[in-house]
Amino acid sequence: MREVVLVFDVEVVVDVRHLDNRHLLAVRHAIESLKAIDVTFVDGTLVHDPGVTVVATAARDIAMDTGFEIQDGSLILPWAIERVAMKLESSGARDYLITGGGHVLSSGTPTTNDARWRVGIPDAVHGGLVTGVDVNDHAVSTAIGNADELAQVTVTGPSLVYAAAYAIAALYLGIRGINWVKSQPMYGAHTVTKDGERLWTPEFDRVKVPTVTTAW
Repeated sequence: MREVVLVFDVEVVVDVRHLDNRHLLAVRHAIESLKAIDVTFVDGTLVHDPGVTVVATAARDIAMDTGFEIQDGSLILPWAIERVAMKLESSGARDYLITGGGHVLSSGTPTTNDARWRVGIPDAVHGGLVTGVDVNDHAVSTAIGNADELAQVTVTGPSLVYAAAYAIAALYLGIRGINWVKSQPMYGAHTVTKDGERLWTPEFDRVKVPTVTTAW
């Protein structure tokens, strides 16, 4: 089953594999729940909602560790993707890939012959793909922007909200930010500098595809 849902004006693609017919209706309801997500902001700050406390927690953790402050709004889409993933799990889905807005959340396997989902990471500066990852039960998030040292940062790890937060922080903190992500257990980072150099941490190397071509 493959569905495309518009969330906060971003196309989110939900690809569910190996689905038992008994769980089909419940999975459809889980995907439909993406359309019902509604949050409120005041002056760019998320109004407290018990369901999105992880967003505020992630932003606070990074501010304490690095001094960099992340706006809650930049983490709402990753949170929404994680929420629908939890609903998919409770509906009986085990093998799925959710993508949208530079965020990826994977679980299980795409086919009986492939142990991991293969995901290409776009090159925000030159087009095409800058690298790729083979993942299962992994989150992947890419941040791009007009930072001083880095053109883009991709972070992998167990939580999509935290991967997104780490990517945003590392982008604007520069090389210091990449080293900081490196110190976070189970999280890896890949970056492209303003000069076009590609750098990545040992944890990212565990999921990185050795050779990337535009044929993907």
